[in-house]
Amino acid sequence: SLWGETSKDSPDRAEVIHAMALSGDSTLAAPVVEYVRDIWERTFRSNEWRSQAAEDLKSQRGPASQVFHSGPPDIDSRTRSIARFLTGLVPTDVALRPLTSDRSLDPIHRLFWIEICDFTRISQENLWQERTETLRDIERESPDDPLASVIAKDMLGHHERLLATFAEQEKERAARAAGLPIAFERGTSSDGF
Repeated sequence: SLWGETSKDSPDRAEVIHAMALSGDSTLAAPVVEYVRDIWERTFRSNEWRSQAAEDLKSQRGPASQVFHSGPPDIDSRTRSIARFLTGLVPTDVALRPLTSDRSLDPIHRLFWIEICDFTRISQENLWQERTETLRDIERESPDDPLASVIAKDMLGHHERLLATFAEQEKERAARAAGLPIAFERGTSSDGF
């Protein structure tokens, strides 16, 4: 295969991976995940990426996780294609769960994948709880990594609000199923009332 013939240090390796991601063939997930775990991991660990992310964080308004959108780990089109491939076409246990929960990966790398899952609206509520636990772990375990800690804390607040929303929606579904009236608090409904 072209993947096996491409040297690990070859610039063509990234293009082969990009083509694999664009193919949409989920059987090609292993080399794409391997590439991400190697090349993107080095990017997120690099002083250059971290310094730029810290500067971006200081100057931006909005969620801390926006640093991933202003400074992707690869060229923008390749980052989007790989992220779309791994979040949309590859089974969760093959790519996302290991990329968000593997403690051998840099916390920033794990945060990137949690953000990508959120940004692409992966809606498996069971994964929300897992990712929220991972955010708590990263925040707690990263006192010597202020960048990871700040991003994790910000993302954790977002996740906890969403988990509360999921819980409220589940209560409403159960109440409707039981034929009970649904009470809305003023100013909290999705239509602005």
